[in-house]
Amino acid sequence: MAYRRLSLLTRRRSLSAASVDFVSHFGDTVDRLKYNTGALALAHAVPGTCLVIGIYGQSQGAAAGTVNGIASIVITGLSGRVYSAFPLGPPITTTFGHYIQFWGSNVRSETSCTVLVEFTNSQTQCSILTWEAMNLGTLTPYDPGGQASFGGADATDAIRLPDASIAIAFAVQPITASPVTWTGVTDDTNVDVGTAYHVSGGSQAHAAAQLLTVTASVPGAPPFTLMACASFR
Repeated sequence: MAYRRLSLLTRRRSLSAASVDFVSHFGDTVDRLKYNTGALALAHAVPGTCLVIGIYGQSQGAAAGTVNGIASIVITGLSGRVYSAFPLGPPITTTFGHYIQFWGSNVRSETSCTVLVEFTNSQTQCSILTWEAMNLGTLTPYDPGGQASFGGADATDAIRLPDASIAIAFAVQPITASPVTWTGVTDDTNVDVGTAYHVSGGSQAHAAAQLLTVTASVPGAPPFTLMACASFR
């Protein structure tokens, strides 16, 4: 009987609601093959914490429609332990080497870490957004999505959410009068990458299962907007 009680308790803990916190943004416009974030403070040093990484890059010299993006991401915790990261879906792309993509890693119980991104070729610019996701049953996205839009059109997609889950999204566009406005997630950050591009990110926990429409509403008429979104449980 004691074993059965323990099994039930373990199951209840596994059903804890997932939650998400934005951590920080990094990036620059220097041509490079690697980018190291330096020390990144993590607020939730508990087992089961995952790091979700949104990356924007522009491959230098890439032909129209060709993307040569991320070779690997290596995360080193304060403990000295090294964690590998893996893509959480395919990149969302447009012409002239622009792309965005989610990557992720299970960082266990670290209080800080560094994130080293190695690219397959030199990047004209790059931008890295990071989120901590807690109480996920798996880091594999429940439903990944995204869209490339053109001519000032909003970037939007509908993704499925299970009960007690989170949604994360980010977008990049040439700089316009103001940042994108999010629907479906709460705005986390809006930053310029040099003088030509703008990156926005948002996230939100959702208690109820639903079909969630995530939209990056675009001000002005930039030539393109890339938006990636995903749900996790």
